[in-house]
Amino acid sequence: RMRNPSPMLGLVLAACAAHTNLEPLGPGNRSPHVSFGGPIVEAFGTRMPVPYLAAGVDYGVTPTVNLGFNAHLLPLAYGIVGADAGATWFPVASPGGPTVGLEARLFAFVSVRPGFNKRVFSYPVLSASVAERVGGGLGYAGTNLVLSAARPDLDPDAARQILSPFLGYRWNLGARTALLTEVKWHGANLRSDQLAVNYLHPAGHGALTTLVALQRRF
Repeated sequence: RMRNPSPMLGLVLAACAAHTNLEPLGPGNRSPHVSFGGPIVEAFGTRMPVPYLAAGVDYGVTPTVNLGFNAHLLPLAYGIVGADAGATWFPVASPGGPTVGLEARLFAFVSVRPGFNKRVFSYPVLSASVAERVGGGLGYAGTNLVLSAARPDLDPDAARQILSPFLGYRWNLGARTALLTEVKWHGANLRSDQLAVNYLHPAGHGALTTLVALQRRF
């Protein structure tokens, strides 16, 4: 029997996209986006980010709530269908001031390859972010918390939650188009010696992750 997909799915797949839900869109407005990047690994004698690709859309339903959906494209190459959906509430969103977002999201991955005895993996993710105008764009910071994640390889006593703080900047490319650049410390609470892959890890924990996203507002 073939093995299940690695328990490191919780680190590599969940929340591996730029944080695009930074401010309320307003009822009926939508913002499709494409995100690229991932944890930095050693490969071919150098270090490079995992070429993780996700595409999705954010949609405003009330003046303070957005919905969001992402399809995860890279896992298809490994016989895994992945998607996530969630809602973001903005308790603080004043013009010219900081914007605070609180998000709840569910990630789901389904193995369609034969021979796996566990086919469905799901991860609830909670996020908090704060964003503020800086120069001509939007600076932001926050953190993701993956709950009930699969335990990392090599350590059955490892934490079952994954904490991933992030810092980014949204560059305006016009009235409706923006480019997001983000650095995330993926799995900051996990020791690097718990991980089966040799990631670039700050302070011996987790994996440094670089992400870019192209966003368009309608």
